[in-house]
Amino acid sequence: MEGAPRCPRGQQIGAHMLVLSLVLIGLAITLEPIPLTAFILILASKGGVRKGAGFIFGWLVSLAIVIAVTVLVTGNNPPKSNTAPLAGPRSAAKLAIGAGLLVIAIRYYRKLGQPKTAEKSPPDGRPTSTT
Repeated sequence: MEGAPRCPRGQQIGAHMLVLSLVLIGLAITLEPIPLTAFILILASKGGVRKGAGFIFGWLVSLAIVIAVTVLVTGNNPPKSNTAPLAGPRSAAKLAIGAGLLVIAIRYYRKLGQPKTAEKSPPDGRPTSTT
C-alpha cells in the first residue's frame, strides 16, 4: 500500500482502518438528529409503522439516486487525494442552483410580513360580495 495514508508516527494505516472510519462517519450521518426525530414522530403517528417503512424506503431510494448520480458524473473515477476541485460546468451549475435558491429564499422572506392580496372579481365583471 504505497499511497496509503500514514499515522502521526509515519506508519501506514491499513485498509481496515479506512473502512472502519468510513463506517463510523456513515453511522454518524445516519443518526443525525433531524431525520431521526422525523422518524420517531412518524412512528408515533397513526399507522406509523407503515409510514415509517415508507420513510426508510424513500431515504434508501434517495441515497441510491445520489450514489448513482455521483458515479455517473465522476465516471467511477474519483479525484486524487488533496486536489483542488476544477472550475468547470459542474461548478457553474452548483453556483447557478445556489443563486436560484437564494433568490427564492429572498422573495419568500420579503413576502412573509405582507398581508394577502384581496380577491379579484370574476372575469365576467360581477362583484364577489353579495351584500
